[in-house]
Amino acid sequence: MAFVDEFVPFVVVFTLWFDDNGVGVGQISTVFVMWAIGVLVLEVPSGALADRVDRRRLLAAAFGARLAGLAVWLVWPTFGGLLVGGALWVLHDAAASGAWESLIHDELEAVDAADTYPTLLARVGQFGNAGFAAAALVATPALGLGVGLRDLGWLTLALQLATIALVLSLPDVRWVVERSRSLDDEAPEGPSALRQALTNRGVALPVLLGAAVGGRAIIDEDVPLLARERGVSDATVPLVFLTVWIGLMVGGEVAARVPDIRSSQLAVFVTLGGATTVVALLTDSPWALALIGLAYAAIEATWVVGDARMQALVPAHVRATVTSAREFGAAVVAGVALVVITIAARADDPTPGLLAVAVAIVIVGPFVTWLPNSRRNANEPAPKDRPVAS
Repeated sequence: MAFVDEFVPFVVVFTLWFDDNGVGVGQISTVFVMWAIGVLVLEVPSGALADRVDRRRLLAAAFGARLAGLAVWLVWPTFGGLLVGGALWVLHDAAASGAWESLIHDELEAVDAADTYPTLLARVGQFGNAGFAAAALVATPALGLGVGLRDLGWLTLALQLATIALVLSLPDVRWVVERSRSLDDEAPEGPSALRQALTNRGVALPVLLGAAVGGRAIIDEDVPLLARERGVSDATVPLVFLTVWIGLMVGGEVAARVPDIRSSQLAVFVTLGGATTVVALLTDSPWALALIGLAYAAIEATWVVGDARMQALVPAHVRATVTSAREFGAAVVAGVALVVITIAARADDPTPGLLAVAVAIVIVGPFVTWLPNSRRNANEPAPKDRPVAS
């Protein structure tokens, strides 16, 4: 399902579609900012909703909203159309955020395999990234053979219909949530449950660090424009973009094979990824953009490992709410970053603002050492100046 969900060839080049129709980088970035604000407003409420309804059906509805948004972009390729379609994608992002990870954990808990969550989540991410990589590989020859961007968009829409059927085919495990709720009849719900969960530093730190690291994972949106500015043809842009998703695959592999990786090692990984991104943005060669993939590898590994350590401590009946709180923070960080990119853009070149984002990744890197280590390493003393999971 993750592969099909991310097999979206049109998304690899949708910024080019709007650029060709007179929507400039400033307008595109403005919509991204509004996108982040919309997700920000809906994030936690949608997580609370996912803790009360069938998560499978909520995800199916989210996929339907995304399909509608894609259709709007194809029939109305203007700034207004970008806004409307983006609003529908906001509904998708908010509804799916938190619900997806929580559903995976519920499905595993139902078969007494919750301890495999870190590895499975990493593999799910890899299959999703493989789907996106395959989309890039399909988009490249298709555009090279003369298939138009509009035709590629309609093909993408048709293929994505399968995601709705696949999510509804998953087993119904709502009883896991009900069991969790029944274990404590006085368990708080909504905001009260969120506040209670965040009093546990083992939960709060992954939420905060996940927001800080994940919120900076927005550079890929502008890779097509970066490549075009450096002289790459539209038919070759997907290959440049592919390097980012190879980085995500590598990061997923690190998380899958070494789920107990130390936080200090992740911190070095993130810092190095930010530094290589700075180098890529300061280099005129389009193929230097491949260095951005290292940052995405570090972000993916940190995201998966942090999520696994958080989910293990959160009760099932508030799992989506807490996960959405992390996404809320990521949306705040992403919104600020997008404002910087929009203001600093030079015509259609987003490089100046992206440099600021890359430097921010370098700065955040050392703070990843605050992420609690896994339970297997819990008996090892942490530095005195760093909080540990309670």
